[in-house]
Amino acid sequence: MYHQDFILRQIERLAKAIQQMLSYHRSGRVDEAYDLLDNCYQESSGFLRAQLQDWEPEAFLDRLEEDGLAAQELEALSQLTEAEGQMLEAEEDYELARHRYQITLMLLNKAAEQDITNFSLERQSRLSQLRKRLDNLA
Repeated sequence: MYHQDFILRQIERLAKAIQQMLSYHRSGRVDEAYDLLDNCYQESSGFLRAQLQDWEPEAFLDRLEEDGLAAQELEALSQLTEAEGQMLEAEEDYELARHRYQITLMLLNKAAEQDITNFSLERQSRLSQLRKRLDNLA
């Protein structure tokens, strides 16, 4: 129970940080947005954005599996990678945006695998939207 509460608080903090990060980015405070993004990656996965850029999506997911992240944590991390993908797409860095969307898709699929007893329409909708984004960036 305590671990579950901790995860929920962590997810709430991450959601607020993502909202702030996207707000910074939209208002032209790009450096602040990426600083916040780096902090979020460090707190949620122990990695920096620069490290993520060097890994293939499968290798990143393998590393997270070693850490034993719960489905909720994977889903929260997917929100972070998706937000980064949106920022990169807005900057017209389509190759890197595609990379982040691929990671997001894999994280959501893994979360769904782990949480097979709880079907989520929201998750299915996000998966569908991500597939469309990836198709548009191909």
